[in-house]
Amino acid sequence: MMRIFTLNINGLRGLEKMGYVLPEEEFETNLRCLKELIDESINDTESIIILQEVPHKIWDRIYRTWHENAFYERFISYFEENDYRVFRPKHLIDSRQCTVALSKKDSLWKYIDREIISYEKGYPYGNRMVELQYGDLTLLGLHMKPNDEMWNMIFNSYKERKHTILAGDFNAYECRGEMRDKPQQLRGCQYITLIPCNVITDFRDKSSIDNFFISSAYEITNGIDIKVAKLEKFKTDHALCMFEIK
Repeated sequence: MMRIFTLNINGLRGLEKMGYVLPEEEFETNLRCLKELIDESINDTESIIILQEVPHKIWDRIYRTWHENAFYERFISYFEENDYRVFRPKHLIDSRQCTVALSKKDSLWKYIDREIISYEKGYPYGNRMVELQYGDLTLLGLHMKPNDEMWNMIFNSYKERKHTILAGDFNAYECRGEMRDKPQQLRGCQYITLIPCNVITDFRDKSSIDNFFISSAYEITNGIDIKVAKLEKFKTDHALCMFEIK
């Protein structure tokens, strides 16, 4: 029984917006709460979680350069020391935040053997995606930039090959916004949406932007289960979304 989770952790800032200066003590508390949540969720070797908005680097506005962020290294080491494997984007670029995936260290999840999304060195969205696989199942974990360029990169890549499952924060709400037509275009690539657009996953904007898309060619024999949960102990502005293959 495989479970795939996706959660935008809002930079471990709790419910605060971007720009909030996160004190170290608060970071440690929120990181500990996040680990407890993941311990409860990822309790087998088949399951995996995609996390968006992990603190990555710090932009120095005065000198116009990037600095290392101790919170990022602390995040990575904290989970690696506690029996998890952290999958970072293979084309990680300088960025304030990034997307990662976590599985148990002895899991069969791994980086995809042959990448599907076409990148160039320094590609501006290299911090937003991880391409993984488990056996023949391929997974794209992502945090979409709400612009046509990143969406077109996905659509153009899928003319040749496609992932089995997409999981993440798509920043596309079918009820309003400039990206509202993108989920339908993705369905046109032979994908099925798993979370209806009337289920709120982004509580700040009261929209449905976190989702799973599964290839219509993928055969599921024993059914699936979808859950969307507003979290209590770990604070963020997004819901924890789960897709279970029974």
